[in-house]
Amino acid sequence: FCFDAMSWYPCFCPDGPSDECNNGNVANIMGYISMASCVYLFMSPIPTMRKIAAQKTPGQYPDTPYIVALTNCTLWIMYALLKGLSTPLYTNVLGAVLNIIWIGTFIMYHDNKNRMMLSGKVLVLGAICAAALTGALVIGGKTSQGQQVVGITADIFNAGMYGAPLAALSVVISTRSVECLPLPMVLGCFLASLCWGTYAKWIGDYNMGLPNDAGLILGVVQMIIYAKYSNASPDQREKLVDGDKVAP
Repeated sequence: FCFDAMSWYPCFCPDGPSDECNNGNVANIMGYISMASCVYLFMSPIPTMRKIAAQKTPGQYPDTPYIVALTNCTLWIMYALLKGLSTPLYTNVLGAVLNIIWIGTFIMYHDNKNRMMLSGKVLVLGAICAAALTGALVIGGKTSQGQQVVGITADIFNAGMYGAPLAALSVVISTRSVECLPLPMVLGCFLASLCWGTYAKWIGDYNMGLPNDAGLILGVVQMIIYAKYSNASPDQREKLVDGDKVAP
């Protein structure tokens, strides 16, 4: 059990934080498992998107989780490029592409007002990514300080991505229905944070580890909420899909 000389975060690799730990066989296996968990997470909205397309309206489904996820993937792509981490790079490229598709579905079926609001949020978060990259390049992208600029920004949005499904919490409580908190997404958040948190502890990368440790806690909270409200009546589910309010 070792510690990074520049950090208190644990590193379970016997050789300590190094290229061998980052790209060795164990790290690669952990990385592939983590990648599979993220592929599951990023593809979990497919049933939701099918419902939106069938209804031709997003109804009560929030678009926030997908915007935060896209921002998170973009930041981790930059971080992975700066640190030379191939598995996180490939995973987040796939995640970015899928989340662009999900956001495009919302834009297609939103009314004009919500479409403009969604586009504005995407532009703001895109500006944050650009600012983080600019800061890293100014400081020195390949230096640890430059990597920290992107890493810390990515930490914030990574935790936000895992907690974003909680944006639907008020709807879940008011309707007593988990229609807008799909089980695949809840499980995906839990599994992805568990796998990436373990991977981060092997290579000793606290930028990757801390948000996933927080995501693991948020994943447990989401599963508790899902279990509590998963037995909603059919009438309540129909009202949610139609966008009607249900008295608590």
